[in-house]
Amino acid sequence: MCPSNFRENTILICLRFIFHKKSIFAYYHQSSMKEVKSKISSLSRDLLSEITACRRSIHANPELAFEEYETAKLICSFLEKEGIEFKSGIAKTGVVAIIKGKNPDKKVVALRADMDALPVHELNDVSYKSAVAGKMHACGHDVHTSCLLGAAK
Repeated sequence: MCPSNFRENTILICLRFIFHKKSIFAYYHQSSMKEVKSKISSLSRDLLSEITACRRSIHANPELAFEEYETAKLICSFLEKEGIEFKSGIAKTGVVAIIKGKNPDKKVVALRADMDALPVHELNDVSYKSAVAGKMHACGHDVHTSCLLGAAK
């Protein structure tokens, strides 16, 4: 069994990695590496609570492949709230967000995450334990999806 804060620490590491990559493009030429690292840490801390809540919601409500209707609704709601353009219903339940930078015709960065769960019975005793018998996010896709939402924000 994982320590209770393992997934939260994983989210923070993933967010820092994502923001590191994102920040390098945005700040590299105008900031020192110390400033970039400081910005990454600040963004990660600011978003940790919200992204952890997203992950726990996804974790508690697992859906198998091509059945992720509620997960897709959560993602679409998040993107809509943030004013981010998206297309849903891709390959049945997929969602594609489109964030255009200052040179969308020159450079493209694609980030992706799986959002399906596995047909596994969860034995963990945590407040966000799977509420669906025989289904669980034992694969980390709840973390991947949440971190991508953090990157989108």
